[in-house]
Amino acid sequence: MIDDDPKGTLRLEGQVLDDGDKPAAGVTVVLSSNPPRTVSSEEDGGFAFDNLVGRPYTLVARGAGGIAGPVTARLTATSEPVVLRLRPAAKVTVRAATADGKPVDGTVVELRGTDDQRESANAGVATFATVVPGGYQVAAWAPGMAKVFQWIQVGTGETKAQLVLVPGAKVAGTVVDETGKGVPGARIVYSGASDWMQQADERRDAVVSGSDGAFAFEAMPAGSFRFIATHDTLAPGTSTLITLDGKTERAGITIAMAQGATIRGKVVDASAQPIASARVRIGSAQRTMIAAPPRQAFTDDKGMFELTGMPRRELVAVAIHETASSGSVPVDATRGDVGGVTLTLDVTGTIAGIVVDPKGQPVEGAQVSAGPNFRDSRASVDMVNWRLRGFPRELTDAGGKFTLTGLAPGSYLVNAQP
Repeated sequence: MIDDDPKGTLRLEGQVLDDGDKPAAGVTVVLSSNPPRTVSSEEDGGFAFDNLVGRPYTLVARGAGGIAGPVTARLTATSEPVVLRLRPAAKVTVRAATADGKPVDGTVVELRGTDDQRESANAGVATFATVVPGGYQVAAWAPGMAKVFQWIQVGTGETKAQLVLVPGAKVAGTVVDETGKGVPGARIVYSGASDWMQQADERRDAVVSGSDGAFAFEAMPAGSFRFIATHDTLAPGTSTLITLDGKTERAGITIAMAQGATIRGKVVDASAQPIASARVRIGSAQRTMIAAPPRQAFTDDKGMFELTGMPRRELVAVAIHETASSGSVPVDATRGDVGGVTLTLDVTGTIAGIVVDPKGQPVEGAQVSAGPNFRDSRASVDMVNWRLRGFPRELTDAGGKFTLTGLAPGSYLVNAQP
């Protein structure tokens, strides 16, 4: 389940410059808020996003003059404006056709990543002329055809991808609670078991159950799938493994959802004073490489937080703020609701330094990030910790200086990109 960002009080400002360091107007700037937001740069290249909460945001820009980013900036009340400098764009060409090479009228292709773009295919070909390099999921579908997916890595120059459109058949079912009553308002996605590429996205591909708990996907391909439901107050539920032939309609799929747990608590500083607008992340305590993304909330003016619809299992929580974070705190939700969770911002590990060019001159606006040091045989990598905290990122200031704060004990690799 994706938690939308609450309405905040902060403003992120910036400017888009062309390759000659002149203001670039009319450039689309995309912000990685939940849900994502976009604006166009003004005549002076300036742009702004209002009503944000304090956390890291990734920005990209694209326009006739090229692309910029991705750049991740940590927004605080004292953050400097972000400068996005345009450079030549990458290009992505996607061919989507049936197995015998025939295009299908009405084919739609989406490029999904930090920046989402959608194009209608012309004779089976969709062209994305201004793309920011990085990893993307490509999705394609047409009337009567199932959605198909492919992961691609976009570098400089042109990247080509080919997707095979396949027939799909309607799949329907019901989401029920512990009493067997239909659950309205659940969001349902599917996950491919026979083909890992078939991973539906909650924002883009989910369907919502009706007043009686019924749901339907109009065109599903052949393969084995699990259908997953999330809800505001119920714990996530998963169907049994369902095998489809892509031709025959399938009904009667049931997804059972148990009552979820509500986790309540507070975030305080090292002096036990409440902290407002702290970011709280709670996820599975299972030490596996693959797990559901953590849920996220922000504290109110009294430092309090609440997350509903959590799975009843062993969880772990962490709080992150401007200058510190908390330790990872176990939360046992196996018996239901948990209250009184206290997250203390007493983790103050810091990595600070300066980024210079080959001539030893400081570099402003370089992207600095830290990740686990797998090369250090003396250090063990705690994947639960990394899932919760994410990868710390910061931009260098005018003097090339950077500071990564609130870091848990461990061994880190630090890198910088211009």
